[in-house]
Amino acid sequence: LRDAGLSVRVLEATDLVGGRVHTVDTVDGPLEMGASQIGPDYARVRDMARRLGVKMGDGAHLYAPYAFVLDGQLISAEDWPNSPANRLVGEERERLPHTLRSLYLESRNPFSSVDDWLDPEAAAYDISLFEGLRQQGASAEAIRLIDQGLVDPGVRGVSALTLLQEDSRGKQSVQALLAGPGDPSKDIYQRFAEASSHFVGGMRNFPLAIAAVLGDDLRLSSPVAAIDMSDTGAEVRTEAGDRFQADWVVSAVPFSTLRRVAITPELQGEQALAVKAMPYGRQSQVWLRVKGEPYWEVDGYDASLWSNGPLTLVRQEIGYDGSRELVSALSVGDNATRIDRLPLA
Repeated sequence: LRDAGLSVRVLEATDLVGGRVHTVDTVDGPLEMGASQIGPDYARVRDMARRLGVKMGDGAHLYAPYAFVLDGQLISAEDWPNSPANRLVGEERERLPHTLRSLYLESRNPFSSVDDWLDPEAAAYDISLFEGLRQQGASAEAIRLIDQGLVDPGVRGVSALTLLQEDSRGKQSVQALLAGPGDPSKDIYQRFAEASSHFVGGMRNFPLAIAAVLGDDLRLSSPVAAIDMSDTGAEVRTEAGDRFQADWVVSAVPFSTLRRVAITPELQGEQALAVKAMPYGRQSQVWLRVKGEPYWEVDGYDASLWSNGPLTLVRQEIGYDGSRELVSALSVGDNATRIDRLPLA
């Protein structure tokens, strides 16, 4: 915006820039607590990084292949097709649980362009993922496993149109750069990572470089309390009582934060409904470091784990340099809420 000749003032509520682009220093080096990759189609991010001299490295973190825990039973990927725990039907039986969604979305995606979802005809897909899977002939067991693998809000609360749009964008990016559909045993996120990049030394280096350029036009620790709009402009008031006049206001915050900002005149219609009710995924993570002999070489199972138990994923991370020292355990949805309610000790 400043390059376009506008006068810009950035108000940041916290004392750190970057939001979910957040790198934490540990005794073993930097750890990414949010953004971890630069997608192949992140053209503006890549251009800005080059302009600011922020060094990028090839690839994003990959994750080791999965073993599976279904209803308490540990199953290897090789044993899954013939396992008694596999209650899928037809061609589903050959698909690993975490790739079932791609069977019904990626391979049968009606969109050939990233903009196809905007066509009026695409409104027919703006139904719940549950209904979309049923229309595609997915079994009840496939729908159950897909539901348990979603971050939130589940197959009945997310639009099939949203996921089709996301998958078509990601698939096209990967196919264009890898000159092919990729390994079907890997989900779209793994394939996307292979075509992505990272910021050397930590993802935080990118927002820090932007902050350095903004200088005094960036104000930290300035949470916004109210936005008052008129026909001639707007006034933004911070919780500390500072006031700023502007022609335009860009609210680059989650709706869960925007709900706490008094906006006059009040938002109306679908815009107001989205800000008030848009759900967000719940996720809790614990990071672990592998010490001694790698456990996957001891037990013979793949190093990552997909489960429909209290933990949704245990992901063994393969670093940019091929190192295999980090493991992240994730709980999503209702499981994450239950874990968050546990006492600290």
